[in-house]
Amino acid sequence: MPQITQNKPSQKMFLFAAAMAVLMGCNSTANQPAPKESMVGADRTEQGCIASAGYAWCDKLQRCVRPWEVADREGFDNTEQAFNQFCQSDK
Repeated sequence: MPQITQNKPSQKMFLFAAAMAVLMGCNSTANQPAPKESMVGADRTEQGCIASAGYAWCDKLQRCVRPWEVADREGFDNTEQAFNQFCQSDK
C-alpha cells in the first residue's frame, strides 16, 4: 500500500509565498510606460472639437470641421483668415 505523505508547514509557507510573489508581480508597474500628461485627442475645444485631429468650430455650419476640407468644398482659399470669414455666424 502506497504511503501518503503530507506537506510540511514550511513547504506550504514556501508555496504560499511563491504564489503571492507571482501574483504581486502581475500588478507591477515596473515594465509599464510612464503615463502621459494628456492622451491623444484629449485636447477638445469649448465646442468639443479635437484640435489635434485638425478640427475647428464653424459657427456657420454649427459643427466641428476640418478647415481645408471646407475650403475645398466651398471654394475659398485654404487660409485661417478665409476660414474665419466663411464661418462667421450670420446671426
